Amino acid sequence: MHDVHPPPSAQAAAGPTVSNLDENMSALLEVASQAIPQIEHAGVLVTHRPAPMTAAASSAFAVSVQQLHLELDEGPCFEALNTGLTVVSEDVRRDRRWPAYGSAAAALGLRSQLAVPLIWENRTVGSLGLYWTTRHVLDVHTLTLAQTFAAQTGATVGLGRKVEQLESAMATRQMIGQATGILMERHGMDATSAFNYLRRNSQNANVKLRDIALEFLRTGALPEPPPGSEASPNRDKSASMGMRTMPPSGSSNVAQAVAPTVP
Repeated sequence: MHDVHPPPSAQAAAGPTVSNLDENMSALLEVASQAIPQIEHAGVLVTHRPAPMTAAASSAFAVSVQQLHLELDEGPCFEALNTGLTVVSEDVRRDRRWPAYGSAAAALGLRSQLAVPLIWENRTVGSLGLYWTTRHVLDVHTLTLAQTFAAQTGATVGLGRKVEQLESAMATRQMIGQATGILMERHGMDATSAFNYLRRNSQNANVKLRDIALEFLRTGALPEPPPGSEASPNRDKSASMGMRTMPPSGSSNVAQAVAPTVP
């Protein structure tokens, strides 16, 4: 079996951003807590599939308040994330914009809140939430500082995701290259034929090419047998949708795939 690992270049590129993304955001929150006047708690929500998630929090209290946003699908941080606008609530208990969130957050001890969207390349990638347990009247200085930290945090999230995408693309290319090389070695294909064979399997099975290559590297199995084998799809097209098994990569014995009997 050939082990599949992300290319070293991708791992190196990911080092300062992806692997330390949480640490970077936590560090930004710590600085924000010291720089913004009288701030008590802070947290970061980020967009994620299927739902937003908490990426960082300065305290257990902040985690609890962030969780309320996620459970209720409402609140200042949710609104900032969905609209891309800064949202202020000086008294969540009396704020009628989010009745369920306001009462639940007040029960936790929250009083005032500021939510600033995290913007990266003209897209909202999350929101920064600042929390006070006493009523806090927000001034221009506090708002400006919060927006500055939100811009830095948005850049951290956006750049981290770009590196993750690059890492994933490089790993995908490596896996497809490994699968293509094994097919060339075992079945005498040239590079184009081996790649087209993988792509045909991907199209026929309606599965991403990356997943087809990964499954082949793990199990040696593909939906469609390689050209020239006893079960070639050119000889038995009706059987081409069944699973044919090839030996896992690394096996010393290479067996020909055999098509199932067709009535």
